[in-house]
Amino acid sequence: MRAAEEPLKADLDAKGLWAQVLGRIEVLEEREREKEGILSELVPAMEAQGFDTTAVKAVMGG
Repeated sequence: MRAAEEPLKADLDAKGLWAQVLGRIEVLEEREREKEGILSELVPAMEAQGFDTTAVKAVMGG
C-alpha cells in the first residue's frame, strides 16, 4: 500500500484489517500458483533442449 492509500489509525477496525490480510494472502497464494505453473512448463522445456535449469530453479525458488 502506498502512503497516500493507507487509512488513518482511527479508520482501522479488526474486521476490516482481517479482511485486508486475507485478501493479501489470496493474492500471494495466486502468485505462487502461477509461478509453480510457469516452472512446471519452463523447466522441462529447457531440459529437453539441453539447458541447465539450476539457475532458473534457484531464482524461482524451486
